[in-house]
Amino acid sequence: MTEVRVAEELAAIRRDLEYIKEYMVDANSILTKNEEAEDSMKEFEEKKTVSLKNFRRFLKYGYGITEYCIWHILDRKEGKQVF
Repeated sequence: MTEVRVAEELAAIRRDLEYIKEYMVDANSILTKNEEAEDSMKEFEEKKTVSLKNFRRFLKYGYGITEYCIWHILDRKEGKQVF
């Protein structure tokens, strides 16, 4: 009877451990505010993103988020800046 109880407890511990592994966050993947700002500026300089000013201008002309995303992807492929 005791062996059965130990086996059940071990099975419960394994399930808990699998759950923890699934949702565990790698501490090295969390960016500090400075690292986040540096990454953002790097993406902007590489034309992987646009400024909030240009994004607002695009929305001002009546386009939605979907159209903006499509435009931005196509624009990057052609290597030109429309807005």
